Amino acid sequence: MAKRDIGAEIIAGLREFRDKPESLVRNEFSPAKVKSARERYGMTQRQFADFLMISVRTLQKWEQGKRSPGGAAHALLRVMEREPDAVLRALHDRADEAG
Repeated sequence: MAKRDIGAEIIAGLREFRDKPESLVRNEFSPAKVKSARERYGMTQRQFADFLMISVRTLQKWEQGKRSPGGAAHALLRVMEREPDAVLRALHDRADEAG
């Protein structure tokens, strides 16, 4: 098996982005997708806002299309959308509360 040069791969990726910034794909969360994610987990707006560590008002703005999630919230919503079983396991795992 050939050894990978991770540094060279990172540099190549950065150069590709520099030369073609349109190649970077950023998935936006429409208001319907935010609400769908919340409903998929059976949470109220208060519960979902608490889970994401945001205000209810921010969540409402996302669901109304006045703002879009960014940063860590965007990443977590992606995980919730793509790997719901992992999120459910994490939500119901009490092992981390024992210590």
